[in-house]
Amino acid sequence: MEYWQAWLILIALYFSQPAVPEVQEPAIVEKPQVQPPQDQPKPTQQVQQPTEPRTQAELSEAQKQVKKIIDTYDASVNGFLYFYEGNKYYVKKNKIKIEYNDMQGLSSNVPYNTVYLDTITREAVAFCQDLDDASGRRCAGREKTPVPMQFNQFYTLTPNDWIQKLRTATTPTVKLKAKMLFNRNVHEVTWDNIILYVDSTFGVPMQAIEGSNQYSYMQMAVNQVTAKDVTRPDQG
Repeated sequence: MEYWQAWLILIALYFSQPAVPEVQEPAIVEKPQVQPPQDQPKPTQQVQQPTEPRTQAELSEAQKQVKKIIDTYDASVNGFLYFYEGNKYYVKKNKIKIEYNDMQGLSSNVPYNTVYLDTITREAVAFCQDLDDASGRRCAGREKTPVPMQFNQFYTLTPNDWIQKLRTATTPTVKLKAKMLFNRNVHEVTWDNIILYVDSTFGVPMQAIEGSNQYSYMQMAVNQVTAKDVTRPDQG
């Protein structure tokens, strides 16, 4: 075989082989860059500063102011009248009279519109008295007939009760002429969970707040109550 013939045979064999597929390099997928977590600012926590204890001199001064308020009350007040929850109260020593703004006891057919209380004997009696024309018609013949009542049903704290509480206050705080209340200049006295506003002239409590309870004594008139005002009609 000639040399050139052999060369042709080799070339023919080479081109007769199946094509080898081209192997592609795998695509490089770029991974997203993950940012390192940043420190989040922590919420600012307000720390309540402890109240500095009062000095003995400050406490002593407050107690002197409380004593002056009580002394003024004892020397100046012999009775008072006020409105509480719409009803009129007369207070003199251990006697209290409550005049209701409307007739009570109608459902039981025992009408009354006035109640007399004695804080010593804890007695309570009701009367039907001629406070207006309407009650007069209902009260005919009943004016001096007492109706026994339960003392605790009618008794509410009076300004005198708050003065008694104030007498035992051991760590009071006093703000003299703290504000105007019911058109009066009042001192503010706080102790335990009580806030008491007392008239700056007579020392009589005008409003008391104890916890969630509030007692407001409206239209206060000091020294305007006579013994007759708080005397039962069957005893006068």
